[in-house]
Amino acid sequence: MTVTIELGFLEDGVETFTDISEFFQSYSISRGKSRELERYQSGQATVRFENNTRAFDPTFEASPYFGQIVPRRSIRITNGTAVQFLGVIEDWNISYDPGGQSIAVCQAFDSFNFLSGVNFTGVTFSEEQTSDRVEAVLDEIGWDAGRRDIQGLGATLSAATISEDTNTLDYLNKAALSDPGDIFISREGDVAYRGRNQGFTSESLVFTDAGTAIPYQTISVIYGSELLYNRVTITSEGVGTVVATSSDSISVYGERDYDRDTFLSTLGQVDDLANFLVNRYGEPEFRFDGLTINLDNLPSNQREDVLDVDLAQPVLIGFTPNNIAPEIQRYAKVIGIEQNITPSEQKLTLRLQSTQGSLFILDDAVFGRLDEDNLLGW
Repeated sequence: MTVTIELGFLEDGVETFTDISEFFQSYSISRGKSRELERYQSGQATVRFENNTRAFDPTFEASPYFGQIVPRRSIRITNGTAVQFLGVIEDWNISYDPGGQSIAVCQAFDSFNFLSGVNFTGVTFSEEQTSDRVEAVLDEIGWDAGRRDIQGLGATLSAATISEDTNTLDYLNKAALSDPGDIFISREGDVAYRGRNQGFTSESLVFTDAGTAIPYQTISVIYGSELLYNRVTITSEGVGTVVATSSDSISVYGERDYDRDTFLSTLGQVDDLANFLVNRYGEPEFRFDGLTINLDNLPSNQREDVLDVDLAQPVLIGFTPNNIAPEIQRYAKVIGIEQNITPSEQKLTLRLQSTQGSLFILDDAVFGRLDEDNLLGW
């Protein structure tokens, strides 16, 4: 295990990263969301350090870190060659044992936590595609252009004048849901956006319970009504409301409602989204919900591949229940990543959503085929 922990030290108003890995004991990271219709949440990291020499005691003037163990400093976690988390420390918690063992634990959050505390001061946006609106919002709040990863154009959003005190993160999430796309903070701390037309490719990382692909330790499968909706209402202020229903689904499962408010600029787009969602969620689907990988059991190349995975990335899952053929194969999109890393064990869990309804990709072996239900993105 090669873990590097770097803390942002502030000198003369400039923050630079300093390696404090010699005291590292363990870390846990949680990023993303649990279910595909939810919003992405602020990523969190908890890092545990040995503190027997009082290196992390903010009152100990002999500490090499004196004056730097304070909240609101940056922290960067790297495992192998891949950055796993970049965020800002909110809390330091120090515990002392009468036997001499001392532990310092820091709690950090990614930049969604910052965006949730930023409000507009009043701004007007022109009619534009979702990715351009995301860029415009980030420009408005002065977000560094070098810390953006915006891909996919998406739907067209209405021109709008945004009132003062409108929350930036709430607005970005609503813009993403209008597309619908994914907005989150990447492993490396960038504001990332993946529009619905950012197409997948079948050349994805492969996980399996047998064979030469990357092995997983556990897998969870869902087939139920958690994402069953057969009456979908989509609204865009000043444009209109569309209600799409699946009478066949309602007759079998009873009515299940889903509402979404958007910034879409035309009634045609509102209608497209309503019909897409009712077709997408009108029937229960057998899908992989998550899998856990033991990184210690992987060769170095596979371990690096897994640690390179980020949110909104497609993967291919192979599963043979109880080793009884045939194998079930499904593509999935990563919507959540959890890590628990200690000196004795390294585990990583991926939370997944189905790729049903993904954009049609010409000539791709998987996403370039019409499925049996003719359900496509648009």
